[in-house]
Amino acid sequence: MAVQAWRVSAAVAMASGLMASPAIADDLIAAANTGDTEATSAAQAPEEPEVDPIAEELERLRKENQLLKAEYELLAQRQKNELQEAELRRAELASEQSLEEAELKAELADMEREVKRLKAESALAAAREDERLREMKTRVDLLQTQARLADAERDAEMAELAAELAELQQHNAVLGERLKQEKLASQLAELETSAAISELNSARQLRDTKDTVMSVVLDDLEYRENPLDGDTLYISDRRIELNGPIYSGVSTYITDRIHYFNNLDREAPIFIVIDRSPGGSVMEGYRILEAMKNSDAPVHVVVKQFAASMAAFITTLADHSYAYPNAIMLHHQMSYGAGGNMTQQKEQLESAEEWARRLMEPLADKMGETPERVVELMYENASTGDWDEFADVAVELNWVDNIVTEIREEGLREKPKAASRPFFFFFGAEERTDTDGERFIQLPEPAPFDFYYMYNPDRRYRW
Repeated sequence: MAVQAWRVSAAVAMASGLMASPAIADDLIAAANTGDTEATSAAQAPEEPEVDPIAEELERLRKENQLLKAEYELLAQRQKNELQEAELRRAELASEQSLEEAELKAELADMEREVKRLKAESALAAAREDERLREMKTRVDLLQTQARLADAERDAEMAELAAELAELQQHNAVLGERLKQEKLASQLAELETSAAISELNSARQLRDTKDTVMSVVLDDLEYRENPLDGDTLYISDRRIELNGPIYSGVSTYITDRIHYFNNLDREAPIFIVIDRSPGGSVMEGYRILEAMKNSDAPVHVVVKQFAASMAAFITTLADHSYAYPNAIMLHHQMSYGAGGNMTQQKEQLESAEEWARRLMEPLADKMGETPERVVELMYENASTGDWDEFADVAVELNWVDNIVTEIREEGLREKPKAASRPFFFFFGAEERTDTDGERFIQLPEPAPFDFYYMYNPDRRYRW
């Protein structure tokens, strides 16, 4: 039992890691094996040997001891390697230290040489400073001498200046008296100048007032019941311009003014003045004619230069019309463009023919001819059908009622200020250039069932 207890103690000690070294562990295992043998012999058991758990444990511990021994040897070798590396590092550090000491000695030697050089330079600088101080002292002595001389000269100059000052003070007193006299004279001149300026300002205000009065006609305007006096036509301020092509919006411009002048006075004449118009929209023109016909105040149409197509038609059908003898009037057949399928073109042709009839019949009645005969006369007088005549000939055709040699614009009551500009921009028509370089004016497309009735041989007006 004692042997068995000893074996258990050894196993426990090895298992607990209490062994000091692998050699001790081997001794314990050997002792345990010897004791086990002796115990077995003493027992002399004839029976089959039983499996001894302690032996198994010891076998396991022996193998573990071998493993620990190998690890120990590995650890020892590592320590040996580390010591060698440390020794190498120490030798390396000693070598570096020796090198640093050598470099430090070399640097100290350089510094000693630099110190000697600086001491020499310092001694040289001190010697130079002493020399400079000596020169400065000499210079100071010279300046002091010069200063004493300058003081003496200044004292003499001050004496002269004092004498001159006394003389100047006396002179200034005289000048002061003269200045007072001149100031009085200047004040007198200023008073005279102010009076002259006031007089000029008054004259200028008077001139401005006269110019203002002259720029406005102050007389009351006489509205003549009959504006024609011999060969002279008097146009009042009840005046409406009809210039350029007649297109959408022009009739509103004309008719609104006809209504306005009627609301002011339903008896005084209204004037539609045409400088130049190539005609234009049939519907716009007819609306103007209706406003003329239904106006209580008589509407007088005046042609100064040129009236063609719808503009000529408005002139011819007016109750009162006038023209300069060299003004040109032109009548021709209405033209139109058609598009769409055959049925649509037929309908458009029928609408155009109806408009042509409505235009041509009143013109033929005014001329005392049939519509057919008027068309024949158009082509007899011009191969294109564009029948134009001077107004002094047109009056014989009843295209215009009266020829006047003078037109007096009595309605111009203020001096004109704005610069003149081409009349065809009056309604905002814009001149353009096509791809061929031709200049033209773009008109809006006619409204449905409407046509342009205008003289346009060079396609200047396009839509």
